[in-house]
Amino acid sequence: MKQKSAHLICLIALGFLLSEATFSHAQVSAHVKPPLTPNTAAGRRLGEWQRAYNSGDYEQTRKFMAGNYAKAVLDLAPANERANNVVNAVRVNGKMKILAIEKSSETEIVALLETQLTELQSRLTIKVDAEEPHIITAISLISIQPAVSPGAPKLSEAKFGQWLDSYLKRLTAADVFSGSAVVAKDGKPIFQNAYGLASKAYNIPNRIDTKFNLGSMNKMFTAVAIAQLVEQGKLSFDDTVGKVLPDYPNKEVAAKVTIHHLLTHTAGLSDYFTPKFFETSKDRFKSVKDYLPLFVDRPLLFQPGERLSYSNAGFMLLGAIIEKVSAQDYFICHP
Repeated sequence: MKQKSAHLICLIALGFLLSEATFSHAQVSAHVKPPLTPNTAAGRRLGEWQRAYNSGDYEQTRKFMAGNYAKAVLDLAPANERANNVVNAVRVNGKMKILAIEKSSETEIVALLETQLTELQSRLTIKVDAEEPHIITAISLISIQPAVSPGAPKLSEAKFGQWLDSYLKRLTAADVFSGSAVVAKDGKPIFQNAYGLASKAYNIPNRIDTKFNLGSMNKMFTAVAIAQLVEQGKLSFDDTVGKVLPDYPNKEVAAKVTIHHLLTHTAGLSDYFTPKFFETSKDRFKSVKDYLPLFVDRPLLFQPGERLSYSNAGFMLLGAIIEKVSAQDYFICHP
C-alpha cells in the first residue's frame, strides 16, 4: 500500500525447501545444452520472440509484438504494456534461454525456458495462423517449478547455504536484489544473511534486522482482509465501489467498478505514482485517505472488466473499503 523506496530496496521472502528438486536444479540447470529450434512456422516465431525478448529494448520488442500479434491477443494487453513488462523482466531476471522443446507442430510450439540471471523457469506456448505471414494467434508464458532430476544428490545444509549465498551475491552484483534472506527448517534458521545497501545515498549496508518497506507485498494482506469480510457476509465480490462508499466522488468508478475488478486489476483505475505524488513530501501520506486525491478524479483508462492493467490505486481503494466496512484503520500503526 505504501510507496516504494526511492532506492529500490527489495525484501524477498525465500520459500526454498530442503529438497532434491531445489538442489538438483541449482546444480545442473546451467549445464543444459539449448535445443535446436524447429524449422516450422511456430518454431521460427519462437526464435523471433526470443530475440525480441532478449534484446531488452522497448521499441524493438514493441514493434515485434505490434506487427506479429493478432488483434485478439493485443486486445487482452496492448504491445506497449507487454513490451514494458518484458524490458523490466529482462532487467531483473536476465535473458531467456530455451531448455527444451516440449511440443512442436507447424502451427504450435511449447518450450521450457529459463532466465539466465535468476534461473526462473517458465513454459511458453505459441500458436500461429496456418497461413502466411503466420501471425501469432495465442501466446502464454507460465511460471513453473523446476523438475526433479532423477538420482541427483541431496545437498547438505552447509552446501545449500553456500549455493544460496553465491546466488544472492550474484543478484546483488547485478543490482537486482538488495535485502535480507532467511531459510528455516523445522522452525529454526539454517541460513540468514543480508545483501546490498539499505541506503545508497549514505552507503549503509543492509543488516539482518534492517526494516524494509513491504511495497506491493501488502496487496496480499489487503486481498485476504477483503476475503475475510466477504466470508463474514459484510461484503460481496460483486459489490460496486458506490455501494460500499456512497460518497465516493468519482461517480463513474462508483457505479461501474466492483470489488472483483479491484482485486483482479481489471478496474481501469489510474495509478497514484504521479508527478504530484513525487513532488509532495511523503510525510503527507500517512493514511489511506491521504492517497485518494492523487487519483480519485481521474477518468477510467478502460471499461471495468475489459482488460487487465496492474493497479496500485485499485488496492489503495480496497484499503478504503476495508476501513469503511470494518470500522478499523487499515494500518496497524502509523509511521
